[in-house]
Amino acid sequence: DMLFTGRGVARDMDTAFKMYQKAAELGERSAMFIVGEFTKSKNVNLAAYWYGVSFSRGYDHSLTRMTQLAQD
Repeated sequence: DMLFTGRGVARDMDTAFKMYQKAAELGERSAMFIVGEFTKSKNVNLAAYWYGVSFSRGYDHSLTRMTQLAQD
């Protein structure tokens, strides 16, 4: 989160994404949501995948994003 926000360290979006992606692959549901956020502008299908997995693991915010993707 610090690399993403730049809190206490230099902001580094590439490294932040890699770390969130690794956490998502290890099953961290909030990281899955964030990977969806990172990817939605470039790959809607991939974002939908991560939102879906995140939601299936109990991260309710993902449902809102999945609904928004379906409406766009």
